[in-house]
Amino acid sequence: MLYQRLVSGQIGPVKLGSFTLKITMPRLVWIVAITFAMFTAATTTAHSKTLSKKELLATQIGCFKYWGETKGSDCYYRNGTVKTNDQKYGKSSGTWKITGKKMCVTRKKTGNKRCFSVRRAGNGIFTDNDGYFWKPLK
Repeated sequence: MLYQRLVSGQIGPVKLGSFTLKITMPRLVWIVAITFAMFTAATTTAHSKTLSKKELLATQIGCFKYWGETKGSDCYYRNGTVKTNDQKYGKSSGTWKITGKKMCVTRKKTGNKRCFSVRRAGNGIFTDNDGYFWKPLK
């Protein structure tokens, strides 16, 4: 029966209170396409924008659990210092600062400097341009 309705192009009717909407296959395709486009546009806009300096200062000071190529935790302090405990590389410390719209971290022991953009990934999770994800520790 459902197959016959699909083949004939008749999906509905759908009753909304006293109103009945006749849903045909072309209407269903449009409804799905528009819903998908609106959802994609909304999530892309909200989650792909690089955080500004003000947003970085508001969201990136504190301690975070991260995962990606390695796993561990970082603590960024207001005085510009950072402490890391990485499962692969162990404990380290260094300094951080914001340059433009990027967080820049310099490791004390090695002198390595890494700058990265930060974006929201959703559900309180952040991501960078190197494939790492992190969220605040509670």
